[in-house]
Amino acid sequence: GIFTEDIKKTGTQIILGNTYHLLLRPGIEVLNKFNGLHAFMNWNKPILTDSGGYQIMSLSKFNKIDFKLGAIFKSHLDGKKIILSPEKSVQVQKFINSDIIMVLDECPKLTSDKKVLSKAIEISTHWARRSKIEFGNNKQKALFGIAQGGLFKDLRIESIEKLKEIDFDGFAM
Repeated sequence: GIFTEDIKKTGTQIILGNTYHLLLRPGIEVLNKFNGLHAFMNWNKPILTDSGGYQIMSLSKFNKIDFKLGAIFKSHLDGKKIILSPEKSVQVQKFINSDIIMVLDECPKLTSDKKVLSKAIEISTHWARRSKIEFGNNKQKALFGIAQGGLFKDLRIESIEKLKEIDFDGFAM
């Protein structure tokens, strides 16, 4: 851990919070009491939150992917079942009071299998549309799409083109 004042001394302009981990600890109830992460940690600059998509890959032994539901996790803390749908991810990021919200995506492990990567594009694009609907219109916040495609330029371009149709405020790769 590090004190907020020490982070500011480094010249940091933005911090990254993780939706999955903040959902587990300190939890939505605590963040809601503080009206989000800014007040919780006394941070008056922008916050970007990851959707939890990275945990789909990094905690793959604790989850499964469901096209309709989202990611179904078994908490690595207490074993509880957690369903992180695209809508739930956006809702949690709103509780966090994130300035830049990322859509839930399937972040596959590094692979050269184009079928796996194409499936990740399909799932991630479907979830991105649902995330956009849940986000709604908020000119004070930004919603970013996340491009898939691994190391294949053609797949990354395909993913970006599909995301451009949804009309996000920005993109991450």
